[in-house]
Amino acid sequence: AQLAALRTDELAIACRALGARLDGFLDLPDGRLADVDRATVDAAIDATLDRIAPQIVLTFGPDGAYGSRDHIAFAARVAAAGRRFPAVGVLYAAFPAGHFAPLRRRLARAGLAIDAGVTLGVPAASVALTVQVGPYRTRKLAAIAAHRSQLRDDDPLSFLGDGILAPLLDTEWFTVSGCASST
Repeated sequence: AQLAALRTDELAIACRALGARLDGFLDLPDGRLADVDRATVDAAIDATLDRIAPQIVLTFGPDGAYGSRDHIAFAARVAAAGRRFPAVGVLYAAFPAGHFAPLRRRLARAGLAIDAGVTLGVPAASVALTVQVGPYRTRKLAAIAAHRSQLRDDDPLSFLGDGILAPLLDTEWFTVSGCASST
């Protein structure tokens, strides 16, 4: 409960840094989402989509960024919601092939719920949308810095481990289920 409260506060600060509105949480278990009944997750997602009525939802790609079982499970349920809500576009965050491999190895050694069998990242040819976010680097770093409980020495570049974040500060990639490249 204490960690959840801390992470909630950090996310609120990060959202303010980005100029985004934090509109609630799904109240699903951290670290065990892959074990939650699909109907429970679907109901939480559907209720949020009904309430907010977004045009686009951004979520993790099928690799969960670094193989996180929670991220993979959530991305799958959001993809299913996209089929139930055809007016809502679903974009998946994508990363260069293998980019998160060092992080996945480190987390697996620490005993965290990582799916070592999933292929990490995508080839550039499968990217449907490339967004140049370099002009927002300062905001992005401020948002990352808000997650102080996950940083080493309050350094936002230490988030996720040495060398992983820096290449992601200028360009973001997205894929769409079943979509070929159209950068």
